[in-house]
Amino acid sequence: MAIFAAAGLWSGTGAAEPSAAYGAILPNGAHQVGKDRYQSPSGFGETLKFYSKVYSVEHYPRKAIADLPGVRAIHLVNGGRGEWEGLNIYELNGSTRIFVLPRSPRR
Repeated sequence: MAIFAAAGLWSGTGAAEPSAAYGAILPNGAHQVGKDRYQSPSGFGETLKFYSKVYSVEHYPRKAIADLPGVRAIHLVNGGRGEWEGLNIYELNGSTRIFVLPRSPRR
């Protein structure tokens, strides 16, 4: 009986958080909140600092994508690697989210 309890405890705590989506790197501790959407474990500024270290501005340009009160949003363009086209990093109501845009299938 104790073996089953230990196995159940182990499987419950062993669930790995996502570290990438479509090849796009996610911050440690990010968790999925919807299809292709992830909650950042840090605030907007810290999340942008993380991505500036992971993806250089020279190879992964950024542009502002929101001009609304209380909303900050940046689009990070993929320079060509992986199965992702870009990332939308945004803050709304004090919550920082990352939306991974999958690359469209080529025809």
